[in-house]
Parts: sequence; C-alpha cells; structure tokens
Amino acid sequence: MTNSRGNRKNTVKTIQMNSTDKNELLNRYGQIQVTQAMAQVLEQMPTAGVHAVMETILYYAAQLKQSLSSGSTIVDAVETLYDAGLQVHDTPPVNLSCRKGCAHCCHIQVMVTTAEAKTITQYCKQHDIPIDYSHLKKQRDFQEGTHGHSEHSACVFLKNNECSIYPVRPFNCRNYFVVSDPKLCDVKANPRTQVLKWVDMNLQIFHSALLMVGVDGEQDSLARIFLKLKK
Repeated sequence: MTNSRGNRKNTVKTIQMNSTDKNELLNRYGQIQVTQAMAQVLEQMPTAGVHAVMETILYYAAQLKQSLSSGSTIVDAVETLYDAGLQVHDTPPVNLSCRKGCAHCCHIQVMVTTAEAKTITQYCKQHDIPIDYSHLKKQRDFQEGTHGHSEHSACVFLKNNECSIYPVRPFNCRNYFVVSDPKLCDVKANPRTQVLKWVDMNLQIFHSALLMVGVDGEQDSLARIFLKLKK
C-alpha cells in the first residue's frame, strides 16, 4: 500500500537497488523500466522475489514483442494485456472504498502511454464517443499538483459521474484502489490529506511489460498525450 497523493500516478522509474547483496539484480535488471509502485515494492523484496517478478515482466514483454513482430497492432497488444489483467486480478481487500459513482479519482492527473491513448481513440470511434479536445487543451499545462484544484479537473471521459471508456481505461486507472475514507479522495476539499492505496501487483506486472515493449511507450498526462496524437 502507499500513502500519499504524490503516488496518485505511477510514473516510469528505473529500479535503484544499492545494497551489496543486490548487485546481481542491478546487473541483470537495473535498466528495466517499471512503474513507480512496482519499483517501491521491489526495493523491499528479497532477492528471490525480485527475480521472480522481473522474469515475469520479461516474459510478458517478450510475448508482446513477438505478437507485434507477427503483425498485431499496438492496440491489439494493449487489449491483450488488459484481458490478461482481468484473468489474474488480485483479490482486493474487504475494506476497499471504491464504488460505482464515486469519481473523485477522475479529477486527478492520469498518466497514460501513447499505446493506451491509441486504444482509447479506437474504442471511442467504434462506440461514437466524442473526445472534447477543447477541454483537453484547458488541462494541457496542468501538473500533478495543480490538476485536481482546477475547475476543469474532470477527466474528458467522465460522463454522468461514470467512466465512458471503462473497458479500455488506462492501467493507472485500473490500479487505483483506495482503502481509506473515500471522502479524503476529494482533492479540493482535502488538499493535504493522505490517501491510503492498495496496489494490485499483477496489474503492475502487465503495466511494466507494456512500458518495456518500447512501441508507443511514451508516457505523459492524458491531456498532453491525446493532444499530441491529434496533431
């Protein structure tokens, strides 16, 4: 679990392990890019556990690369990862606060990859879901600390307090689970309050595998990525 608003987004991070007994891990995995949440967990794992996790990430990344080299699109690859995540989803804790209709987390900055944005764009075309680029332009210059406090903070895909692209929502949305009081997720009302999150490690593995593939792997705020794609 993580305890701060600073971990609302899972940015890409190179694993940093400085202890002497992990030199082998640094040599083998030190340059692999994983999510921030995954890196924090790996820092606390014994050597055998890190090996197991990293080899699993490498396995799924290799499967994705093979699929792409065989003619599959990056959208196909993303959807395959999403489906795999559903099949091995960790069991959430009984005190999970997230419920349908609670959309505070849809008012914070979400980091997405270009690959995920392309997947969402295709889904929107198939389901006649308009993308309000004028709204995205208002969010373009927002940073993590300013996004949630704006009157334009709502996600462009939030409709009637529900996610209109739920089947293809990004990994950072799929893995945002809160176990503290949901009222604390309201950034405007509680700007300095810590939020306690539960992290689904299986989803972190798939997310990290996507980051490793290197195809359309740029990651930025949802607004900036979609505006770049539109050009």
